[in-house]
Amino acid sequence: MFLTYCYMKTITRLGYCENCAKEHRPKTGQEFLVQGSSHGTMKIMKASRMGRAGFVPHLYTITGYNTVYHKVYYQKLCCMAGCGTLTKDVGNLHKMFMVEDQWSTVIVTSERNWDALEFFKDTGFEI
Repeated sequence: MFLTYCYMKTITRLGYCENCAKEHRPKTGQEFLVQGSSHGTMKIMKASRMGRAGFVPHLYTITGYNTVYHKVYYQKLCCMAGCGTLTKDVGNLHKMFMVEDQWSTVIVTSERNWDALEFFKDTGFEI
């Protein structure tokens, strides 16, 4: 018997997106969604320079955890406008929405791999 429980945690990290690679994203000035590390609020940001095609911000959300086998279950979503998110002007506000059917299927990884994703900070790569 093993225990799987839901532990909702969301982080923003770079990931590879095949659709964005085909569209040569990110490009300077393109919008993307990120989750702030201090308060967990979502923010709209703009790419400050042209990055490596396909390597764009993603939201990673834990959907479950297996305590016996130390496995983490998660889903990811591309944060680039026009891929995993959509922008819309509502009155005088500019808003960005997540496209729910663009979340990946559930991915399983080890606790160690998840910790590496969560805690490693690549300070030499920017978009």
